[in-house]
Amino acid sequence: MSPTAPTLVQWVAPSPAVAYWAASAFYNAIDALGLFAQHRIRPSDEECKKNLATRAAVFRHMVIYHAVATSFLLVAGEMFPPPVEKQGGAGTLEWFYFVLEKLFGWQAESSMAYCCSWALRAAYLVARQFLALVILDTWVFWCHYFEHQVPWLYRNIHSVHLQLYTPFPFGALYNHWAESIFVDGMGAMVASVVIRLTGAEQIAFFSLVTIKTVEDHAPYELPWSPFVMFARWTGAGVVYHNVHHQSWGLKTNFEIYFTWWDRWMNSTYRGTRTLQDRQGPVV
Repeated sequence: MSPTAPTLVQWVAPSPAVAYWAASAFYNAIDALGLFAQHRIRPSDEECKKNLATRAAVFRHMVIYHAVATSFLLVAGEMFPPPVEKQGGAGTLEWFYFVLEKLFGWQAESSMAYCCSWALRAAYLVARQFLALVILDTWVFWCHYFEHQVPWLYRNIHSVHLQLYTPFPFGALYNHWAESIFVDGMGAMVASVVIRLTGAEQIAFFSLVTIKTVEDHAPYELPWSPFVMFARWTGAGVVYHNVHHQSWGLKTNFEIYFTWWDRWMNSTYRGTRTLQDRQGPVV
């Protein structure tokens, strides 16, 4: 008997890990090859000077983390499968055909109905991803903010991640286990459940936010990256988060995807230090 092909739900589970290591491999490769030096945002020799966790320790941590996280998502996906989009239900291509026919009398076979239905369908899917991102960003900001405001949380939990004063890509999710569960994991799941993302949408959402997180810990700001382009609108790009990892920026720039909460709480970095400043070890 041939093995059963993985279902869409089963593909959700490994999608964050695949996205994480693929994005990390890309940035590590261009760093090792010395490519795009003009887009490097900080001196290369700063990377090993200040970090309190070694690359080897971070690598081991992340292998274990993704093994556990993928196993958990596999079990959770079987116990609580994501909703399935019903044929002809709201937001489907057939639904948009129906709406356009009722509003304008267009037949589904017409080129105008075809193009407009696909455009509306694409906008609908993008809007759902955006709303999920807003929820995740809000969750992460307030968790992150209080991790810095409450000394016990910072000292015992969040300080693990900030051992990487000069972060690198595969250390993007190097966290205390409690932060991995309650901040990153629960934030993504809450956003997914509230918006009722389907399996395919979860794969897209988990993969995209994972790649964004990896890029935010990379030493490059590549102008053609879609996340860099997105950050030109939001303000929360690679430099924005790298500043937070510096000893002089730790109490600022808490957001990951947008900046409105930081601006509302007056926690945006307004100093004059830059990532290009060469510094001695943190004491």
